[in-house]
Amino acid sequence: MLGRPGNAENVCAAIGCARERQPGDRTAIRELSRTGRRNRDVVCRVYEASFAGDTAAFPAAMDNDFEEYVPSELPWGGTHRGPIAFVNDVLPRLAAAVDFGRMRLVSISADGDHVAALLTTYTLSDEELWIAEHWTLRNGKLWRLRVFYHDTRPPRVLCRVHRLLGNQISRSVPVPSSATACR
Repeated sequence: MLGRPGNAENVCAAIGCARERQPGDRTAIRELSRTGRRNRDVVCRVYEASFAGDTAAFPAAMDNDFEEYVPSELPWGGTHRGPIAFVNDVLPRLAAAVDFGRMRLVSISADGDHVAALLTTYTLSDEELWIAEHWTLRNGKLWRLRVFYHDTRPPRVLCRVHRLLGNQISRSVPVPSSATACR
């Protein structure tokens, strides 16, 4: 994945715990456990390497049983199993749809084996996308990823992305069924 160097480490370095949780306080940040801190740092390092252009960063950090769930509305949507599927099925569709140079990690938080990240980027037609990613780690490796995407704009933006995909990647990489509504 390609991106702007330096945008992930700023968020990762800024993560810290402001205060102890008080009884009845639903807004205080809890102190991260050692596991939570380790897992947050794993995900941060992967984003940092990815944004610096290291396309092998994500697959190298994945468990062999890695699974990713992406909403079918996105051009890279579906369920993908294993690091090879991520590299062969997800990355080409993702690269054909978004501007990695403008991808930015907005925030990241962790609790035990769970890490949540909020990212923003732009489509190649300059439409802003906000994506939330929920990672589950197992033994310090990326094990599960669930991508959340919500857009209240009309689906014309996604139709443009699907059309771009049809023109920019091989027909051997199938476009998700959600694209049929755009034709």
